[in-house]
Amino acid sequence: MITTIGRSGSKWLAWLLSCHQAVSAFQPLVFEPRLATYWTTVFRELSAPRSYLRQIHAERWDEPRWWLGDGAGPMPAPVDLGMAEWLGAEGVGQLAGLCQERIEAFYLEASERMGKTAGVRYFAEKFLLDPVLLDLTTEIFPGAREVILVRDFRDRLSSVFAWNEKRGEAGFGHDAQMSQADYLTERVRVDAEELLQRWRRRADAAHLVRYEDLILEPERTLARLFAYLDVESDPETVETLLEVANRPSDLLDGHRTVSDPTQTIGRWRRDLPTELAAECNEILAPVLEAFGYSVALSPAGSGV
Repeated sequence: MITTIGRSGSKWLAWLLSCHQAVSAFQPLVFEPRLATYWTTVFRELSAPRSYLRQIHAERWDEPRWWLGDGAGPMPAPVDLGMAEWLGAEGVGQLAGLCQERIEAFYLEASERMGKTAGVRYFAEKFLLDPVLLDLTTEIFPGAREVILVRDFRDRLSSVFAWNEKRGEAGFGHDAQMSQADYLTERVRVDAEELLQRWRRRADAAHLVRYEDLILEPERTLARLFAYLDVESDPETVETLLEVANRPSDLLDGHRTVSDPTQTIGRWRRDLPTELAAECNEILAPVLEAFGYSVALSPAGSGV
């Protein structure tokens, strides 16, 4: 489970994970696979009493989404024989098994078609910051491992602006009607605080990866990540994986806003207006410092 927010390097991390023989991921440079999110959302909706009780009583079954219980009133009478309780226990448990089975079936089939069957232990996907979705996923997959990916939120802000300009369209919650300052306070701050909350809640079970470490110290960072996953993490494995992952790729280049990934580190000092940069440091200081980022406006030792 790669838990993160957009423009934090998640596509690169998913690609790196997919290059390990013990991890299956479906074309992470092309698609945004959400098998787990899809089926967990199905489970989340169908396991609610307002939904599964429609099997027993549905007055408006001719309306769209009637099976989800949208707009349904209360049951007209108690349900005999304990069948409502049975649906809420046995039925929900079987539904969870079905959802798990469909997710695993996809990745087993994909792995086989890729010729990657021996030793595959995990599938890797990105997840949004939805606590209920994340917790349900770990219930459906008790052996799940969560990787929390964080990037300096000021660099991420710069990347969002550059990406939107490159694409000529609004994205990541920033539209043309929203000022950069409003985007910072209304979206970036909220996302950063929610990611920190997730990390603090899961610190004993999840593994934190900083984008900057992944770019500047890939061997050490990946070795630690693979050790956490309990898969091969020796120097030879990591070196071979990086050779494969770093082969020239138009797909990777198309997702970047600068050609050299190292130049994305600290880019906010070049890209952001001075006033906005100062506001970032003021508003995001607690979160930045919690993740180990400096709030100095100038790099250490720059004399600026």
